[in-house]
Amino acid sequence: MDAVTMSESVSAARYHTDGFVNLPGLIDPDAIRRIAVAIDDLPRRCAHLIQPDNIRIEFRGGQVWKWDPVSDICPEIAELVRDPRIREQLRAIYDGREAALFKDKLIIKPAGSGGNGLHQDYTYWQGFPTSLLTVTVAIDGGTRANGCTEIYPGMHRDGLLHETGYLGDLDDTVVAGRQPQYFESQPGDVAIFHCFTPHRAGVNSSARARRQLFLTYCDSRDGDHYAAHYRHMLDYRIRHLPETDRARYRIR
Repeated sequence: MDAVTMSESVSAARYHTDGFVNLPGLIDPDAIRRIAVAIDDLPRRCAHLIQPDNIRIEFRGGQVWKWDPVSDICPEIAELVRDPRIREQLRAIYDGREAALFKDKLIIKPAGSGGNGLHQDYTYWQGFPTSLLTVTVAIDGGTRANGCTEIYPGMHRDGLLHETGYLGDLDDTVVAGRQPQYFESQPGDVAIFHCFTPHRAGVNSSARARRQLFLTYCDSRDGDHYAAHYRHMLDYRIRHLPETDRARYRIR
């Protein structure tokens, strides 16, 4: 195992303090270009998966807005999941322990499409380890105009900001008077944020899609929960469908 560098230790300290750390240029441009080409090819290569009853796909305005999961159908993204530059950052955060993948999704966010309301990721992962964190990788640059991620540092220390069992967005009053940090990015920039860190993203009011990867991990000492998470996600989404539709929906 490689030793944790001073730079990684500083980044880990910032993560623990703020529940968020920005790592500009962590992934090189060539790797990002390969991933971008692979993403552009997904609709052709995986056309058989683009079906309304495939819970892997989320549509907004008739367009594919999200692939979740995505690493199992895109080798280039699977390679990034294992990338040592990411893994070394996570090892520093986890005091030298390896990270275990929990979830991987790609948000396409086509031009004109909406974002997400204010929330904590752990709201939807209750019962899973609280060591969960998300590594978000900019495939395209993120700006306020195209709906970049808006993060509220330091609030991870407060834990869940709602009652246990609630599944939904936070009220804006939760962050009243607090200054957000925007993940305004260039391709290859990375941010890591804690599962309790409140965040949201606005509408993409630009003329182009804003593609961004969200790779979620937990401390390996907490176990491997990847399969359990996707079973949980499938069950949650099916329970919110009309009863007549439930039998045909799957993650394909």
